[in-house]
Amino acid sequence: MRKAVQRHAIGKLLLPALAFSLLQFGCSSNQWARQLNWKELSLANLTDSTDYPQAHAVILLDEGKVTVEGKGEIKLTIFERRKVIRILDRGGLPYANVVIPYTPGSSSIEKIEARTIHPDGRISVLKQDQIFDIFLYPQFIFYADQKAKKFTFPDVEPGDVIEYRYRMVFSNLTLYHSWKFQDFIPVLRSRFELAFPSSWNLRYKTYNYTLQPDSIKRPTGFKKVYRWQAKDVPPLIREPAMPPAAEVAAYLLFAPLGFKDWQDVANWYAGLSMKRMQPDQRLKTFTVDLLGGAQSKMAKIKKIYEWTRDHIRYVAIAIGIGSFQPHFAAEVFENRYGDCKDMVTLMCAMAKAAHLKMYPVLISTRQNGKLDTSLATPFRFNHVIAVAELADGRRIYLDPTHKGAPFGFTPWYLQNVWGLIIKEENDFELIRLPNDSTVHNRTTVRGYLKIQENGSAFGDFSFVFNGSPAARLRAILLSFNRKEQEQWLEDFLCRLDVPFTLQSFHISGLADFVDSLTIKARLRLENTADGSAHSLTITPGNLIRSELWQLFRSPQRVHPVALGFKFEKRLRLTIDYPESWEVQTLPVLQDFKSPFGRYFVTVKANNEKCLTIKATFAIQRIRIMPETYPSFRQFVSAAHQALTQPLLFRY
Repeated sequence: MRKAVQRHAIGKLLLPALAFSLLQFGCSSNQWARQLNWKELSLANLTDSTDYPQAHAVILLDEGKVTVEGKGEIKLTIFERRKVIRILDRGGLPYANVVIPYTPGSSSIEKIEARTIHPDGRISVLKQDQIFDIFLYPQFIFYADQKAKKFTFPDVEPGDVIEYRYRMVFSNLTLYHSWKFQDFIPVLRSRFELAFPSSWNLRYKTYNYTLQPDSIKRPTGFKKVYRWQAKDVPPLIREPAMPPAAEVAAYLLFAPLGFKDWQDVANWYAGLSMKRMQPDQRLKTFTVDLLGGAQSKMAKIKKIYEWTRDHIRYVAIAIGIGSFQPHFAAEVFENRYGDCKDMVTLMCAMAKAAHLKMYPVLISTRQNGKLDTSLATPFRFNHVIAVAELADGRRIYLDPTHKGAPFGFTPWYLQNVWGLIIKEENDFELIRLPNDSTVHNRTTVRGYLKIQENGSAFGDFSFVFNGSPAARLRAILLSFNRKEQEQWLEDFLCRLDVPFTLQSFHISGLADFVDSLTIKARLRLENTADGSAHSLTITPGNLIRSELWQLFRSPQRVHPVALGFKFEKRLRLTIDYPESWEVQTLPVLQDFKSPFGRYFVTVKANNEKCLTIKATFAIQRIRIMPETYPSFRQFVSAAHQALTQPLLFRY
């Protein structure tokens, strides 16, 4: 459910944002091919590249309308949309490719019209046989029943205007999840109108944009009409490590019909899932056998979690309500696959069989953006985990989809986020998951390098990963065979910037899922010295360097920097070198602390021909505001320069 709800399932009931808008079907198809019939735009006075020199295209008009019809036996919702875009250069041509999602059985697209309008007034019309019907689901969804109409505009060149419109009909009463006022290109006009029964209590909120709707007055008993209009909306700037779009983009969000508060949300999911958490006899028998040697409740919970994590593959099948509703626990158990909500349903059923308290928790992960608790809606959640409760009040949060996470470990994307615990109907709790202060996200590198007189060398290295780095790397290495693990390690050791042969390696903490993941490696360096220059250069700090400096080269920043987690990297490398060799260049001693973290580099001569290099790089702040970004950028750049200082030998 983590990915299915976020990127696919929202569209099942409400359609994704931008999948709807106001159409003006007043003119016939023949007129559409011959006349512009524009009321707000003029072909002679359009925005061009001189107005927006950095933009590849400009949205001239984006308007949508939702009309809810609920009289008598007629219950349907009509969605209409119209969008007009000017292509400014070749970088804007991808906007000529359009995908319109819909769900067969609950929605239909009645009419699509599209045309290319050239600067001389000539019009090229999309033919109906150029519109294709496709299945639509991301790669992480194994199968889904959502489809889409897909087409590309004919005869498009920079300077042209493209315009399309369509009508979509739903055979029920519904509201859209959201409407986006902002895009990655400028939006000159964005308008959304909603006509709905006057008896409805509409709940909505706008984000990252100050905008109030116009209420169009109608006689008593007629529909209410709200209209939101935004003008000259600047483009959403793409930046590395920016917050989720929900925290920075301008959009309008609706609560679905019938959802007044979080109890409604909890009851909705309880109705979908609780009956499916009941274990059948086969699952009960299996659970009893699985937990046979476990004495405490903690030990039993651990076994249930670890078995699910290790034996249930992540496979998402989103058909109809299956985008939201988990499969029966017995079905998940038999198939040995499922998505996040399926795995949690299975764990809860196994817990019931063992008389343990375990419940599903709807989650909005850090990647999904902060949850606004003032607007109750199930469609801001993008993940499901489980929580186990012990008699002393302790809670253990469990995410079996993270295949590298040991029992009791809370992944970074779940820390300090909102969750909705659903125990049963009318029994819920909206909570904030804790920060796991006990986890130190640390990488420690220790090494010994012995250089021979002829420039060859051998070395022993150990890499110890803790916390999030360990969990992330474990999930990767578990999917590799021995040869692939060796290739990964060789790629990592290339940071030494010297040719080497990996003679042997050993990984511990991989299958037994302890907190630490340790890799030990023995290397041999053949003829590493530059014979013509009689020198050898090694860059030890590369083993703990961070790539952050590459992400933040721009001197200015629009959005905050949002990093995943705090971390620390440590290095201790001892080098023995021959009597006849001399050290010509040593890394300069540096030790710098800032609000963002710390870095330091030291070199110590243990005896006449032995050096020990120590280095550390740590990030202690993961949210950096634009006003402090220049200082943060300077910090990570200086840290990179300090860590990549070379060590030069002459002989």
